[in-house]
Amino acid sequence: MGAGFGPLKGHRGLLLDALESVRMVTADGRLVTATARQNPDLFWAVRGVGANFGVVTSATFKVYDITNKGQVMVADLVYPATANHTFWRTLQSFEHAMPSRLALTAVAVYNRTIDLPLIVLHAVYFGPQEDGEAYLEPFKDLGPLVSNITMIPQNTMFPSDHGTCVPNQRINLYTLALKQFDPPTFDSFYARLTDFWREYPELPRPPSNRQRFSNDAVAAVPDAETAYPWRDAIAHMNIESFYTDPGNDDAINEFVTPARARFAETSGFDTLATYVNFAHGDEGPTAWYSARKLQKLSALKRQWDPKGLFSWHNPVPMRWDLDISEKEHLGNQKLPE
Repeated sequence: MGAGFGPLKGHRGLLLDALESVRMVTADGRLVTATARQNPDLFWAVRGVGANFGVVTSATFKVYDITNKGQVMVADLVYPATANHTFWRTLQSFEHAMPSRLALTAVAVYNRTIDLPLIVLHAVYFGPQEDGEAYLEPFKDLGPLVSNITMIPQNTMFPSDHGTCVPNQRINLYTLALKQFDPPTFDSFYARLTDFWREYPELPRPPSNRQRFSNDAVAAVPDAETAYPWRDAIAHMNIESFYTDPGNDDAINEFVTPARARFAETSGFDTLATYVNFAHGDEGPTAWYSARKLQKLSALKRQWDPKGLFSWHNPVPMRWDLDISEKEHLGNQKLPE
């Protein structure tokens, strides 16, 4: 109900844009239907802020024909830390020329086996391999240490042992949306991240990934049509840590929090912008939902959930008519009438 991201969003759009109706249990125990014609304001809110308004029991989506007959090109290119400067500038070259069927994820990692920091480009292309490889020529020209490119069935793209799917671990995630790409910010962050890895060899070495999916289909939907606020974001920056010992929290948080703030300064947005499903939880309502959407969302929250029963995860505040600093502080507290 946050948006529904995926590598095909540039071609097919957000999952919430394919949503046609929901049935949900609201705070007063009613089972209601929301569509573009029935309870349209609730349907507007559900598409972007759904967890705040009830429990969805069923949903109807528009279904598309499978893309490229179910086949996808997957490429993994690995670079040494010395590629820091040139790699991010090559990635920037896709800022305004991103094919709708291409998705790029750049990951900064520390390889424990060889004890070296690396940069990994993971690319997927929903089309013929020769076309996908042509788009990757600028990255091939950088001379990767490893280059694996193959065609696979789409239903094998995501392994079950992905870091976020491993049970009994802490997932410490900081994220922000980017409207533009600033290579110097990535240069300096990667250098600081490498220093952090070396200073704390006993800690989990958090990878960072920058997801660059085409925005064509997302931006084609008018901003006012749904509650989702960041249709003009061209990428999302995630700094992720997976571990089991809560004693690691402080060192990681102290490093990552100011790093996120530096990215926000060059993100192209006036304030911190965060995709709610990726949020750490400390960003506040303007980062999750945007100031321009919050007045309407707060009014709908009072209408559909006046006691704030659905407010455990990144809640919509009950009032949004105060000074911004007060709003962020009050969060979801119901104000005196």
